[in-house]
Amino acid sequence: PITKNPLQRQGRFVVIKRTLLGLLVLVILSFLVYLVYQLFRNPYFAIEQFNIIGNKTVSQEQMDALLKEFKGKNIFLVQTGNVEKAITDNFPIFNGVEVNKYYPNMLFIKISEREPKLIYINLSGIYQVDARGDVLELINAVPSGIDLDQVNIYRGYGNPNSNLVQNKLKTEVSVAKKLETKTVVEQLQLLGSGCH
Repeated sequence: PITKNPLQRQGRFVVIKRTLLGLLVLVILSFLVYLVYQLFRNPYFAIEQFNIIGNKTVSQEQMDALLKEFKGKNIFLVQTGNVEKAITDNFPIFNGVEVNKYYPNMLFIKISEREPKLIYINLSGIYQVDARGDVLELINAVPSGIDLDQVNIYRGYGNPNSNLVQNKLKTEVSVAKKLETKTVVEQLQLLGSGCH
């Protein structure tokens, strides 16, 4: 009879050991791939809730309309920085936005708002301004009673030959001629009444 020497038996044992180790690594890798797939594709991790605190100015409907692009997306794939940027870009009234993930399916949004401190009015509109001087909101594009031609002329961009400019110059010349012949008291009365 042929007997195997110990080196042949040991070689066979090494082959069996390597085969089992390879199968174990394959099983572990398969499990990890399955686990990652479940984390990124499982609807259990789809964002369904937004818990918002600190919002006083923007309506819930406006916030819902903005956040709907993130609803249903996998919480692992959504970057909180993108949510913060989307909110601050669309609502300049917000001074700061912080977004945190709460697993499995909720984003917690903390908002701090700028507070309007004054109303600023110029020839292009009426604005709400905060303490730093940043414009928070355009209330009205052009103050009522002033048309766009007047605004352009006041800015220095108007047409000097326009009817508005010609009428204004005629009125000023007319007023100047009337004032020359009047006494100081009569001049003040004419200027006060807006003489035309």
